[in-house]
Amino acid sequence: MKSEELGGPSRAARSHSWSIVLPKPAQRAPTLCPEAMNASELMFFFGAPLAHVVDYEEHERAVRQEKASRVLARSRRTLDLAAPA
Repeated sequence: MKSEELGGPSRAARSHSWSIVLPKPAQRAPTLCPEAMNASELMFFFGAPLAHVVDYEEHERAVRQEKASRVLARSRRTLDLAAPA
C-alpha cells in the first residue's frame, strides 16, 4: 500500500464537508458547592452509582410528609361562629 492511499480525505471531499461551530460560554460554570447539595446530588457529582435511589427516597419522603399534613389539616376542628339568636 502506498502512503498516498492512506492519506487524509481528498481535496474534493474536504470542499464538501461541513462542521458545526459551537459558541464558547461567556462565563465559567459555577463550581460545585457540596454544602448546598442534597444527598442524591452529592452522590451523582462525586461518583456514587446509586444516586437515583436516594433521589427517589427523598421524593417519596416529601410525598408522605405532604400527605400527612393534608390529613392533619382535614382532621382539625373548624371554628364555628356562634349562630345569631
